[in-house]
Amino acid sequence: MAAAISEQIEMLQSELYGIGILDEQFAQLQLLEDESNPNFVSEMLQLYFEDTGQKLDRLATMIKEESVNLPELDSIFHQLKGSSSSVGAQAMAAACADCREYCQRQDQQSVPYAFERMMAAFNELKERLGELMELQTQLAACQ
Repeated sequence: MAAAISEQIEMLQSELYGIGILDEQFAQLQLLEDESNPNFVSEMLQLYFEDTGQKLDRLATMIKEESVNLPELDSIFHQLKGSSSSVGAQAMAAACADCREYCQRQDQQSVPYAFERMMAAFNELKERLGELMELQTQLAACQ
């Protein structure tokens, strides 16, 4: 059973790297997980998803305002890009970079569309990493 779960984990990770959702920074995080800190990656991801969710809620509200504060949006997108890069969330970081570009170009009309694409990237990341974390929990239970 453990071998089958390990194979599923390997296949899923390979897919996530292959389609650009994750990059090598995620692998680097996994290397930091050991016996003294066996839940390091899941704890980091939990913090990432909590913080990012709060920022996304704030952005959603700000984007709907009549007078959009593009420099403030840009700052939040910059923070999200950095935190996404630090956990290896390549597609999310790229989507944040796109949002920043529109903010910096003062293209207020394109920001909501870029934000929607970023939300889609975030939701896919959260769903797919949820699958991965569930498989890793199953594997740990088998060992």
